[in-house]
Amino acid sequence: IPSAAWLNGLTPVPHSPHYLLVADCAAGSLLRLDTRTGCVETVISDPLFAPVPDPGSNLTLGINGVHALGGWLYFTNTNQRLYGRLAITREGLAVGTPAEVIARGSDGSTFDDFALRRDGVAFLATGSESLSGIEKITAAGKGRMVASWEYGSLSISQPVSAVFGQTRRDQGILYFATAG
Repeated sequence: IPSAAWLNGLTPVPHSPHYLLVADCAAGSLLRLDTRTGCVETVISDPLFAPVPDPGSNLTLGINGVHALGGWLYFTNTNQRLYGRLAITREGLAVGTPAEVIARGSDGSTFDDFALRRDGVAFLATGSESLSGIEKITAAGKGRMVASWEYGSLSISQPVSAVFGQTRRDQGILYFATAG
């Protein structure tokens, strides 16, 4: 997508799977790609998508991970340290209400990509200056670490993405990828 600054998250629109919603984390916007025609358009911009500088890094990141479920687009914003949602139409367009924060990272932690269960519970790849791990956040915004380790560990790196298995045998297993 030549007009994009930095593509990061991607999700199909559940009722219109030929549409993909793509997060542009440097522009702070959401693009919609029509896989039938190749047409790309910016469909949503919201202050909660916006990139902000991170004092501890030279990266200015905004919206990151995205997943669509049940009329909602769930998303993370790395540098704003938040997990939120925005109501969307069956075609992946905003319904006109602003995005809302579900949870904020605590103690300087940031959120990257995440896995989303059908019941709205999310498992977010997270990291801070001292700890990395997977944080479970309920639909009501209650969070707790379900796996954690020392940041900078030589055994396992910072998690960047999470996904549930796709087969009947592993659909309840959470897999995650790391930065190293």
